[in-house]
Amino acid sequence: MNFRRAFLATVLATATIFSTAACNMISPVASMKIYAPSDGAQGDLGPVKARNLLILSNDLTGQGKFGFMGVFANESNAAQTFVISWRGENGAEGARTYDIPAYQVLYIGQNGQRLLGMPLKQKPGSTVTVTLSNENDVPVIINVPVFDKCLPGYTAQLAELGATTTPQTCSRDLGQ
Repeated sequence: MNFRRAFLATVLATATIFSTAACNMISPVASMKIYAPSDGAQGDLGPVKARNLLILSNDLTGQGKFGFMGVFANESNAAQTFVISWRGENGAEGARTYDIPAYQVLYIGQNGQRLLGMPLKQKPGSTVTVTLSNENDVPVIINVPVFDKCLPGYTAQLAELGATTTPQTCSRDLGQ
């Protein structure tokens, strides 16, 4: 009798362990999904990884100064040259070429580097079509968001654009 109870308890325990351990086999793990934990957009141009791409404006109407910022990481063992080109709603367009040494990071508008000025007329909340291209890979088209001077965390960049209002006082300027 004791043998039967012990055997039954072992079978039930084993069944419980295997039935609950298989949950990950049939249910996808949400934390494994790739996402951009930042305010901006992202894209990959071969070995060049573009992260937190965004455009800041120094006013709320879309008539002020605009600055592009982002981080570009070269994951290859060779230097990479790429072009950032853009086209705004008003037909304004431009391009700039950058070089990144092997296994290095290029900062635009961050870590003491200046913003890339863009002569745009975009309303905050819209996007600007930005294309990343080089000689070897298929060009990557990214819709980069335009943020106004109320975006917290970018005070230094907004000062570079001559923003007269800081994010802390924006709600007053918006009449809130």
